[in-house]
Amino acid sequence: MDLEKAIKHALDGDAIIFTGAGFSSGMKNVSNTDIPFAGTLSEDYLSKELNIVKPSKDLGLISNLYIDKLGKESLIDKLEQLYICKNVSGEASQAMIAKVPWQRVYTTNYDDVFEKASSMKGRKRIPITLSKTAKEYSGKDVILHINGFINELTPKTLMSEFKLSKTSYLVESFKDCKTGWFDIFKSDLDAASTVIFVGVSFEYDIDLQEVIYNSENFKDKIIFIDNVLPSDHDFNDITFNYYKEKFGEVYNIGIDAFAEEIAKISLTHTRKNKSVNFSCFKEVKEGNYIELNSNDIRDLLKMGFINEKIAYFNRNNNSYLINRKEADNILEELKNKTKCICVISGMSSGKTSLITSLSNKLTEIGNVYLYKSTNRNLHKEIKEIGLKKGPVYIILENYNQYLDILSKLKSILLSDNVHLIVTARSFIHDTRRDSLIRIAGLSEHDVKEFYVDFINKDDIDKVINLLESSDYFLDFSNSSMRDKRNIIQKKWNSQFSDILLELIKSPVIEKEIRDIYQDISKSRLMEDLVLIACIFKVFAIDLSLNDFQTLLKSKSLPISFYNDESLNQFIRPANNEIHMQSTVLAKYIVNNFGQENLLDLLNIINENINDLPDQSKIRAVREAIVSFSNLNLLINRDKGIIDFNEIVEFYYNIRNVSFYKKNEFFWLQYGIACLEAQDFERAHANLNQAYKIGREKKYTFDTFQIDTQFARYLLETDLEDEQDSYKRFEKAHELLVKVIMNDKCQPHLVFKRVSKYNDYYERHKDNISNDNKNKMIKSIEYFIEITETYINENKIVKEPVNITKRRVNALKELKNKIFYHGALLKR
Repeated sequence: MDLEKAIKHALDGDAIIFTGAGFSSGMKNVSNTDIPFAGTLSEDYLSKELNIVKPSKDLGLISNLYIDKLGKESLIDKLEQLYICKNVSGEASQAMIAKVPWQRVYTTNYDDVFEKASSMKGRKRIPITLSKTAKEYSGKDVILHINGFINELTPKTLMSEFKLSKTSYLVESFKDCKTGWFDIFKSDLDAASTVIFVGVSFEYDIDLQEVIYNSENFKDKIIFIDNVLPSDHDFNDITFNYYKEKFGEVYNIGIDAFAEEIAKISLTHTRKNKSVNFSCFKEVKEGNYIELNSNDIRDLLKMGFINEKIAYFNRNNNSYLINRKEADNILEELKNKTKCICVISGMSSGKTSLITSLSNKLTEIGNVYLYKSTNRNLHKEIKEIGLKKGPVYIILENYNQYLDILSKLKSILLSDNVHLIVTARSFIHDTRRDSLIRIAGLSEHDVKEFYVDFINKDDIDKVINLLESSDYFLDFSNSSMRDKRNIIQKKWNSQFSDILLELIKSPVIEKEIRDIYQDISKSRLMEDLVLIACIFKVFAIDLSLNDFQTLLKSKSLPISFYNDESLNQFIRPANNEIHMQSTVLAKYIVNNFGQENLLDLLNIINENINDLPDQSKIRAVREAIVSFSNLNLLINRDKGIIDFNEIVEFYYNIRNVSFYKKNEFFWLQYGIACLEAQDFERAHANLNQAYKIGREKKYTFDTFQIDTQFARYLLETDLEDEQDSYKRFEKAHELLVKVIMNDKCQPHLVFKRVSKYNDYYERHKDNISNDNKNKMIKSIEYFIEITETYINENKIVKEPVNITKRRVNALKELKNKIFYHGALLKR
């Protein structure tokens, strides 16, 4: 960004400033000497008073020696003499800079120069340190002193918030502070149109490699005001300003010239009403044209990377992303004024591709906004979106993680022209659907659901063409069109996940993935980062790079990670995000390379969850990490490395965590894990605990999920002293009938439990009377009729219909078997 534009943004109140020691250069302290830099403080003042023969620049060491020899009070007196500013004149460059209506002021300086300069220009800014909470002060006009503030220096703060140390202290204190300021800083970087660093050095003030290491998208808005270069400066020195130039534009003009430029532009500039710079939402619109090539298609299929520009320019053909039948149906619903569209599926169904394709098509008829993240601009952006004319489409992926955003969107969803498109995993949507409707202020008839687990028969030929254009499926390409359709529908179950898994398991790609992983595994931190990124991709939870580092207790990533070729094949750490697109690849990596580390990583995540800054994220992670469905996806049963008794132990070890102790979902999942481990005694106790907690919370608590698993428990266990085993079957059947009548249930899970009838009968046929066998036949006939109705009415949306048909046929065979056995016994 050029300097003039940056200053105009600042004068419009749309910029933040970050000052270092260079900002206070030339200002006098109460001792009438120049306010010193940190190195000068250590070397020229403290070292000399200590009579150190070889003065040191190590401020941390020298300040500790000073305290040991002369005491804390003496050091405080010395610091006050050096860092309390004598005065700031109205003509000073610092005063001109302080006059600007900065959105926020950050500084690593101890001194009060910015405070006195602000006061001189009539601005009453509040000086604070990291000990003050962001929640209390983020809405106020503050100067945040990251390393401590001279006017708040006491013996106590000297040893805590007043940072007297060498390089990198900022990262250790700022990034890890518990008061929320680092997240506010990242939010400010994201939301501001301009970020100006004045007098900031690498050596003492701030290591930009550590603070904005992953923010290359900020380069167009960041500028650095640095000292004028000396006449003997070596312009061939390629190391000079290397990192600053990487993260922004460097102006070696000095603070005086910067202030003069502000004064000059202020004379003619008229402050504009701030237009909303979308940063929480991404407006979907045309970008620069990029030509599609075969490598783009191969990256799409192999790694799941979607090039948004290519997707946009190929939105009306099937050369890149397939225009699925469901997308056409959704478009029709939206044209018919449907308020909310829910796109629902299991893992790796092509949901993200469908949403990308749909959003591009929607740009032809309206304004499209995709939610990205939250910062202080959120309310302004939502308000701006609500003022748009014509159709407006807001897309919220994995909506269950952003119920707070739904509540904020509620006001603009009242407008007829505003529509909401959300996505979620099937099993999550089943439990969050009511919350979606309630929190977003919708009604039942406002919501239309589209299940996209399977490839529509109308789209099969499009899929075939895409696969052939990738040159991956050569044997497939040599088959007839009829055989290709057959392979997709029968071998791959009309599921994208099965197609992509087939690709990954091909010898060439499998070796390529293995080689990349072996290279990554040379660094434990890099390997853990990849595995945790994969785990959360499987969980369908969006975490920032800062969140991943929090969970791993890593203060920062080495700069080399961002350019590591192997790491970037799997994940792409940039702009505070982890870009891993393919859920199939994520699951494959954990299943094949992460089994030995999986439980350790899950325990590490559990230990560090509460350090995440966002309560909604904490809740989402806590729920995801104990979902047995999620854990089951991560475990490779064929490898046999993880025993299900170890999973039971995982639940046991966290059962007393306050979030889980009174959480019926946790006890249900714990019960399911016990069923898998065939620990039936503990399964019974845990399922009963889930019932108890749920009913204690709400008298009308819906038990359909627990009922399904309790029916499974009844069908999989035996009691030695049972006189008539039919009673257990009857109870299980009653529970499953109750569940199938519930609108919230997942029918395929009920049908899966019903398929246990045969095993139960085989174990107990000699202990069931003929009359009760006839009752069993009627129970079986009930579910045959129900299942066939679902099939005939195309209501099977969460498993391949051929599997459901096999279940029906098995029930019919069981019915005939029981009838035959009963007839023999009657003779």
